[in-house]
Amino acid sequence: MIPDSEILAASILVVDDVRDNVEVMQDMLGHAGFTAVHGTTDPGSVVARQEANDYDLILLDLQMPNIDGFEVLRRLQAAHDPAAPFLPVVALTAHHDHKQRILDAGARGFIGKPCQFRDTVAQVRQAVMSHRVARQLHLMSVAQKAAQSKDLLTGLPTQQAFMAHLDDAIACGALAGVLHIDLDRFARINVQEGCNRGDALLVELATRLSRLFPNGACVAKLAEDAFAVAIHGAPLAETLFAAASAIQHAIVRPYPASGGFLHLTACVGMALADSTSIGTSLLDRAAQALTQAKRCGTQQAQMFRGPLQG
Repeated sequence: MIPDSEILAASILVVDDVRDNVEVMQDMLGHAGFTAVHGTTDPGSVVARQEANDYDLILLDLQMPNIDGFEVLRRLQAAHDPAAPFLPVVALTAHHDHKQRILDAGARGFIGKPCQFRDTVAQVRQAVMSHRVARQLHLMSVAQKAAQSKDLLTGLPTQQAFMAHLDDAIACGALAGVLHIDLDRFARINVQEGCNRGDALLVELATRLSRLFPNGACVAKLAEDAFAVAIHGAPLAETLFAAASAIQHAIVRPYPASGGFLHLTACVGMALADSTSIGTSLLDRAAQALTQAKRCGTQQAQMFRGPLQG
């Protein structure tokens, strides 16, 4: 529920070519308690005003010379970000038979002229409330998508975002391959040093990996102690082996800890991109290569050669 104080503080723009009409509407809404009612007699300025102020509601007269309300609506629609909440426009008109045309043009409703106090205030309140709710839902959706695409601890892309990146890179023919990285015996550090220390190590590791590939690669966190890197360029085995070696050297550098240093190693599985690659299969191949590497011990790297046996 939107608080009444928030509704009354809504930013409203009244657009009418007749100054007296603008002032009458401002007085009417001011009498009802609205505190931020602005006005203009220049319909050509509405788009710029909306972009600058992001009004909660635009009360738009339709019958204006040179640039009428329908043209203003068209311009607003053309400038509107389709990912954003709907345009908060309510038309002002004496022609009630224009209702369908008004709605088709993108307005959320209309108020008949001459404007009656009770009906006008009720419709303005409802329009403001609807837009505020839509804006809140939009912001929640944006925040949710951001949370899904970024790992909360390290700030690296999540697996979901990484898969989207793989698909885009494959479609552009720009992917060399994928490296799947898993820390050796990381759970032991969490047990011995505590989860807070383990989290700090993961953050430092994410920083090291990101610095290794400032351009031309995507570093992501797949799970608690698993990471992945998408390498761009020609699909050459030596490119992936060089990247794996650089990753392992970055990981093995000591990590400062109370009373000394902690040491980490990691295994890396690699998979080259080819003409049949899709994101999910490529990451799966890298995961199989990682399993093969772990069978050989710690600090190992393996290229995918075929499905696991046994």
